[in-house]
Amino acid sequence: MQIPVEAPMRQGWAWVHEGTERMDFFTRDPKINLRDWARMGNFWLRTLRKGDVWVVAGSSAKGWPKGWWNNLILNLQKKGVTVLVDSRGALLQEAVQAGADWIKCNLEEAEGTTEKKCVGVCLTKLFGEGTTGVVVTLGEDGLQAEVNGTRIFIPAPKVKVKDATGSGDVVTAVLIYGEIYGWTIERTLRAATRAGARKAGGIENVAKSVLWS
Repeated sequence: MQIPVEAPMRQGWAWVHEGTERMDFFTRDPKINLRDWARMGNFWLRTLRKGDVWVVAGSSAKGWPKGWWNNLILNLQKKGVTVLVDSRGALLQEAVQAGADWIKCNLEEAEGTTEKKCVGVCLTKLFGEGTTGVVVTLGEDGLQAEVNGTRIFIPAPKVKVKDATGSGDVVTAVLIYGEIYGWTIERTLRAATRAGARKAGGIENVAKSVLWS
């Protein structure tokens, strides 16, 4: 809508079993040409201002030139933009190389990106120069984070999971909310964990778990 780029939509479907298992099947991923990648980068550099928070969440279209995310993140940070990346694979690797302010992913994404199996080691490997914090969600076990050199573990409240789809996005949203409103990191992470659990349990009005934290 905002950037004049044409690309096919992702095509696929998901299988969810009683809220406890999910399998995604993608038959087609969008691919963007080099000219449009340049157009998108120029749009963000032109639009974002000092004090803005730029969030990259989910998987990316294919076809970006190597280093595109790295260079864009560095240039945005030079303008005073805070960058939070919630993704995996090559995109996440470039965000780490650039030292994005915040890195967030789930344990599977962390292990796949770093090729390590221990959450503690993954946290270390996901830190880039200048990174403020790294958050790795652990599903029903909660989340583990390292922020400004301090390790923090937040257990998740017990809920009957109906569908965890979107729970990670809720966690990311609360991280941004807490950052904007100047909450302590402990309050932010506890609120994020609670909100993610409520979403997985199908509880309405997830926002209450944030405002009542």
